[in-house]
Amino acid sequence: MLILAIMEKQHVLIIGGGISGLYTALQLSAGCEVTLLEGSNRLGGRILDTHRPGFDEVVKEGAEFVHGNATMSFSLLRKAGARFREVEGKMYRFRDQSLIPAEEMVTGWDELLEKMGSVPQDQPLGAFLNEHFGDPAHEELNTEARRYAEGFDVADPERVSIKALYREWSAGEQTFQIEPGYGKLVAYLESACQQKGIRIITDAIVKQLTWSPGSVTAFTLDGRSYRAQRAVITVPVSALQPNNPNSILFSPSINEYTEAARNIGFGAVIKAAVAFREPVWKPDDAFFLGDQPFPTWWTQHPFSSNVLTGWAGGTRASALSAHPETVLRDMAMLSIAALFGQPLNKLRLNIKAIHITNWQQQPCFAGAYSYPTPETSAARSQMNKPVAGTLFFAGEALYEGEFSGTVEAALLSAEEVVKKVTATGC
Repeated sequence: MLILAIMEKQHVLIIGGGISGLYTALQLSAGCEVTLLEGSNRLGGRILDTHRPGFDEVVKEGAEFVHGNATMSFSLLRKAGARFREVEGKMYRFRDQSLIPAEEMVTGWDELLEKMGSVPQDQPLGAFLNEHFGDPAHEELNTEARRYAEGFDVADPERVSIKALYREWSAGEQTFQIEPGYGKLVAYLESACQQKGIRIITDAIVKQLTWSPGSVTAFTLDGRSYRAQRAVITVPVSALQPNNPNSILFSPSINEYTEAARNIGFGAVIKAAVAFREPVWKPDDAFFLGDQPFPTWWTQHPFSSNVLTGWAGGTRASALSAHPETVLRDMAMLSIAALFGQPLNKLRLNIKAIHITNWQQQPCFAGAYSYPTPETSAARSQMNKPVAGTLFFAGEALYEGEFSGTVEAALLSAEEVVKKVTATGC
């Protein structure tokens, strides 16, 4: 008589319902039972597309652009039914109390890049600038480099790696805008997960993971517990850093991993979405760079829209984050008034609505996205190693490559962790 042994499916917990968690869950569902635990009341993580009063279109409160040749993102966005087009509009810089075309970077930028690429030892940007460009003749260049690192990379200049910045700044990548936004991708992945029978539980803040080889139990803030054979942790790196009061406690501890997480930078950002009755910019305008409280602004170019988006990143955002929303709204309006030379009273009449998103005040995230420090490469190497074939980590902060800090990085990290979990027998 032939006896067939029926093997039960391995059960995997996914901690975190952002893009990395959703994609990991979907891919593992082919061979595993999957439960996804998300701390907030929604899926998508640092992607947040919402409908707000006074706005005729989706407000992109979180991730917004596609950077570079992000093939996985493009493929999934097509499947989700979203459109994307390259941003080729004009850029302006605020100088001498007016906006002028920013046809090239500040004087000395090529010299800066050359020096960043040639120094033998990696170091933080601040120390590098003080050593090589700290004299009065390079004051504008010094200021612009710090501003760019904070604005684009949401990085602390005293921590961010010059080698990583050099690779990024010298790449000259394309940038794409999405219509209506990344929210279409979140909805697509959520629907696909539901069709695969994945158990999705929101409002489940994981405070502790108790584990032994081949067994893990997640305990949530409200007293629930979930058990499985494996766990993939895809939360923002801020929730793994030991200096964060909201971080996950591991029992037994995995100090080499939590200490590694400390060596990955995690930036701050505040976004301001402003809906105008009539645009104060021309149809082919894309970006505006200034020195106001919200120093960076962009349109929805190449898509038609009356929404202007403001951005304060890095230490500037950290300093602003303690202010109430009413103050941040006023700062946004004052920034626009100064940038475009508009009387404040006239500007107020032309604005239909303003919405502020202060990512530092959202407890499940406490910031924007990661950036590399000189210690980050070694930290990522450590965190990408499975813990006793039981605990696995994924997310944009753990990706090592050209798409650092992006949705594409989250997807590529998920793809790699799926291979590792599958190799354990799932």
